[in-house]
Amino acid sequence: KRQVEQLVRRAAQDVDRFYPDATRPKLTTDQALILSVDGKGIVMRTQDLRPSTAAKQAKADHNLQSRLSPGEKSHRKRMAEVGAVYGIDPVVRIPSDILHAKPVDPTGTKKSGPKAVNQWLVASVADSMGDVIYQVLEEAERRDPKHERPWVALVDGNHAQLSYLQEEATARGINLQVFLDFIHVLECLWKAAWCSFCPPGTRRRNPGC
Repeated sequence: KRQVEQLVRRAAQDVDRFYPDATRPKLTTDQALILSVDGKGIVMRTQDLRPSTAAKQAKADHNLQSRLSPGEKSHRKRMAEVGAVYGIDPVVRIPSDILHAKPVDPTGTKKSGPKAVNQWLVASVADSMGDVIYQVLEEAERRDPKHERPWVALVDGNHAQLSYLQEEATARGINLQVFLDFIHVLECLWKAAWCSFCPPGTRRRNPGC
């Protein structure tokens, strides 16, 4: 365990040097600029938890010893903020191209989706959400300083992330198009379906839901 911890520390110190300006390309003429931010919970040692989380962990009284019951939290994690910037060549697609298991074009040939190129990544468990999103916008603006390309942000609906993105975009005069990823939207639809009239586990959905 000690050796693994040492290896992680040594590898982490090279992250910033991995992205020197000389190797970070700007956009090509036709590419859209994609920004993505998300949060990821990371299990921490008790002494490394933030004070508020450590206090909740100390007071936690779980119903089961082997696992958490619905709605319970372990209070063992800190949120790391993750960000990405990359380019994509726009591809015209219809819903069936995305939802179908094997999308095909009229000739019967399988269609391929757009490919992300020149990815830039950042993640931190120490920096705040706002700081990481600021870095994401800085990298995006470095790639498109004149704001000539379409700017698209992919998020999961976190209100704080949306606020930071919109504030930064407004301050920079950027027309930022925001998209919620389908998986999180679908979860909200299921919550609406499993309303009080349709308990989870039942096969029939109440039309009123």
